Amino acid sequence: MLEVPPAWDEMRRNNADVRNRPDLYTCGAGSNVRDGPVPANPILVHDYEDNYPRVDGRWLFASRRTVRLFVGEGFKSVLQLGGDNLSRERSCMALPTTNPHPPFNITRASHVVLTVRDLKASRTFYEQVLGFVVTAAGDGVLNLRGVEERGHHSITLRQSTDKPVCLRIGLRVAGDNDIARAADHFASVGLSPRRVDVPHQGATLHFADPAGVPYELCATMETVPSMRQEFHSHRSASPQRLDHFQVAVPDVALSTAFLADLGFRLTEYTAPDGKDELWGAWLQRKGNPQDIVYANGPGPRLHHFAYPVPETRDIIHVCDVASSLGYSGNVERGPGRHGIGNALFVYLRDPDGHRVEFFIGHYQAIDVEEAPIRWDLTNTRRSQLWGLPARASWFSEATEFRNVAVRPATLQAPPVTLESFLASQI
Repeated sequence: MLEVPPAWDEMRRNNADVRNRPDLYTCGAGSNVRDGPVPANPILVHDYEDNYPRVDGRWLFASRRTVRLFVGEGFKSVLQLGGDNLSRERSCMALPTTNPHPPFNITRASHVVLTVRDLKASRTFYEQVLGFVVTAAGDGVLNLRGVEERGHHSITLRQSTDKPVCLRIGLRVAGDNDIARAADHFASVGLSPRRVDVPHQGATLHFADPAGVPYELCATMETVPSMRQEFHSHRSASPQRLDHFQVAVPDVALSTAFLADLGFRLTEYTAPDGKDELWGAWLQRKGNPQDIVYANGPGPRLHHFAYPVPETRDIIHVCDVASSLGYSGNVERGPGRHGIGNALFVYLRDPDGHRVEFFIGHYQAIDVEEAPIRWDLTNTRRSQLWGLPARASWFSEATEFRNVAVRPATLQAPPVTLESFLASQI
């Protein structure tokens, strides 16, 4: 049962105008409190311009005394008002509860849209070095897919003279009705969704989550022949299909609560030793460990996107191909095996610094009685079961989103890096 602060509950019932309340004051863009039931997972959203909170994008109030506002079901943040500033004190974490009846049906991670400086160089890298299939090319746009994908694209590269960025990360929904329901839901919580036309896609909706991550929901996509059994055409890693994204965000708890309300389930998570604060969260809709991973860090920024490969040898083979074609320096990390997710992995950087992971070997995560797996931040087995930790750049470098400000992380808990590990051995 979700506890609601008395002042919040009274304002919700009465649709009170907080300008007429002596013990409350308005915050941000509005003063009226929306009538209606409290959602299953209300979230606290920081307005970073004036440092006032917005609850669910619409409940805009704060008390002159210390109150508790809830960040998802079970997430509690104590906020203390002092003058014109609102400071966040220690958060007490309980894992988010997945909404069993989300407002619309997200089915999986789907596609990513990136900008690149040299489309010809990028095509060589993605097609020849990594082994992706080119679906279409022209007018400064390159569409690529994995060998078993029947959707028109899972990677879209757009030529740009500006700094390379990520334009959107894409999720699939079950049908056109879900696009309509998503538009209604996001409009009701103040997230300003926008219907758009995208080549080769059906009904598509753009929105940004409370952290600023630009998402694209897609109901359908043009189909093309699968290359799954065209073995003579497979090359390098033979990437199969887009599996997940990892995104660095300033507040993992807030971002996790947002997706839990949309029906995402937490499978594994990382927290600082001895503390109950989310440092990383692995969230999924399709029944394996992750569709979206949130990791603590300056953000929002896209850390990587990931594809499974058919066989273990393909993890080694992509490294050999990269080396033989003169791209050995683009192999950033691995091969290794993650503790979280259990995948054998390797990470490469494309010519513009965008990071892609190839992996094999994660597990099924469907049964609801299975509790999320916790990992302490200093337990290096969470990141690799064997071998050395990742170098600092793997944690600190990521692709920015276009026109989205990067904010510092609220949780100061550095991970174990290769550099810090080696220093500790001296």
